[in-house]
Amino acid sequence: MEVIFTRSDGSVKKEIEVSPDSKLGKDREEVLMLLGLPVNTPCELVLEKTGKKLTDSSTFKEAGIQDNDKLILFPLNAFDTYQKNDSDAYQGSEQRNDIPSATQEKESPPAFNFKAFPTILMAGGMVFITAVGGLLYLQTLQQQAIISEQLEQERIQRQKTERQLEEQRVQKQKSARQLEEERNQKFVQDKFDAVAVNTQVNEGYVFLSSKSGKEFTGRVTSSEIREGGNIEKSGVAARIDWSDGQTSSILFMSNSGVRVWEAEVEYRGKWYWGANDDLLYVKMDEGAQYKFSKTRLYAKRYPEKPRRSPPEQALRNYYQTLNNYQYQSAWNSLSSKSQRSTKAHPEGYKSYIDWWTQVARIDVLSTKLVSEDGFNSTVESRLRYFTKSGREINQNLRFYFIWDTGSNRWLVNKVERL
Repeated sequence: MEVIFTRSDGSVKKEIEVSPDSKLGKDREEVLMLLGLPVNTPCELVLEKTGKKLTDSSTFKEAGIQDNDKLILFPLNAFDTYQKNDSDAYQGSEQRNDIPSATQEKESPPAFNFKAFPTILMAGGMVFITAVGGLLYLQTLQQQAIISEQLEQERIQRQKTERQLEEQRVQKQKSARQLEEERNQKFVQDKFDAVAVNTQVNEGYVFLSSKSGKEFTGRVTSSEIREGGNIEKSGVAARIDWSDGQTSSILFMSNSGVRVWEAEVEYRGKWYWGANDDLLYVKMDEGAQYKFSKTRLYAKRYPEKPRRSPPEQALRNYYQTLNNYQYQSAWNSLSSKSQRSTKAHPEGYKSYIDWWTQVARIDVLSTKLVSEDGFNSTVESRLRYFTKSGREINQNLRFYFIWDTGSNRWLVNKVERL
């Protein structure tokens, strides 16, 4: 059935469909909201047709409420005041009826409407409650704004601290590099004798012992002393022709470092003089060892096979080629399957260089060999890209290589993100 709920001042009225067996208190919060009152406002219901207050525990049926009956919502105790004022007003009217007619004929000033007083009082109370609620809401918003500002200040302070720590770390690295350069420069002045190294390797013999135990022999066909702009390009450069048909280039640097190139793949190691045999030795980072001699001391003991570079080094060489802006050589380091991939290179080589010409530098932060067999290998790496627009991009990638027997090197077959 439908019941009419209204405020005691008659300002708001709503028709609500209720169940006769539901209790009055069950719908109180909904009624207060529909009448525009706070849900926690103390109040009492009065059935208009009987003038009786209703209890929350009664059902609509028990209270004698029927379809389209009107229920008036009074503030707590306001209905009792309303009844009392109404009764007093009625008695005053009876007394005034006993006044002689002569008195009645005189005009009297308008009397205060005591009957409307409860309504006015209730309206004032509602305005007061609304105002207090608004002030509390504004206070809550201000507190939230203060807390948000404090959190933002803490975040800014954390970022500032992190930047300071990063600047300190960079400064330490810079200082370490300067110390290393000074140490290398002192080593150059005290230890490096380019003429002695060149004399030892020029037109001499080379014996290579690989990490797997295989042995190879070669001959230095040419050598020269180079003066470059920095240590990485200066020293004694030599060309080695191996008996298995391979050719290598080697650079003895003044900081005791060695750079070796073979089939466009670069390796690194350290060189040193033998303590007892006056031979020049090279110990590669991958474990292989070279011996340079002026006489043919060693003979080939095993059938020589092309030596394979580690897949991790192939990855580093690929990005070094890109850092040198040798895009065609880098493109040739991809397998034909990778070059034809429309997902990676929708327009082939054009898409390839369109991307890489936007990159200023790539740093290989780390490499990890996951698997390797005769013709396939997998390497995981952490990379950092520096674009020409100033962006810095960190990526973790997995590279799938295949061995190309034609060029005797690893080719990038597929790349996926981790």
